[in-house]
Amino acid sequence: ANLQVRLPAVVIGGGLTGIDTATEVQAYYIKQVEKTLERYETLIEQWGEAPVHAQFDGPSLRILNELLAHGRRVREERERARENNTHPDFVKLIREFGGVTVVYRRSMQESPAYKRNHEEVVKALEEGIYYAQGLQPKSVVLDDDGFVSGLTCLSRIMDEEGQWMLWDEEQTIPAR
Repeated sequence: ANLQVRLPAVVIGGGLTGIDTATEVQAYYIKQVEKTLERYETLIEQWGEAPVHAQFDGPSLRILNELLAHGRRVREERERARENNTHPDFVKLIREFGGVTVVYRRSMQESPAYKRNHEEVVKALEEGIYYAQGLQPKSVVLDDDGFVSGLTCLSRIMDEEGQWMLWDEEQTIPAR
């Protein structure tokens, strides 16, 4: 299968698998947009732009153009880092592209990942992962083309006894 990740991305769940998935999505996205740009440039060189673009419908071409733009930004960031003899700042780029958010129904400190290996959660946050706590997924929002554009969640709050309860407030987190 050909997996296509698009940002912003949402991972549901506060376990170590959720944290690992979120960090892997970030790392994979950088590789994916670089590889997409390289393959696209090869095809354009061999066949020309019109024949290549003719293979895509409107929504797919918009997605391709977004991935290509992100691939160019990654390439520019690698070049900037080379010129300055530093490491590329992919966290900044990933966040500009929308980032990856872990959604959990309780607090971070109550999550299985934090309880089992809080260092891994801290490292994921250092790597740019967003963490949205106290949210219970309700529904997926679709765009006009039928693709995911968001995740609607019900807010949860903790009462005086320390019990989580649903709140009537909804939040929609951008997601693809």
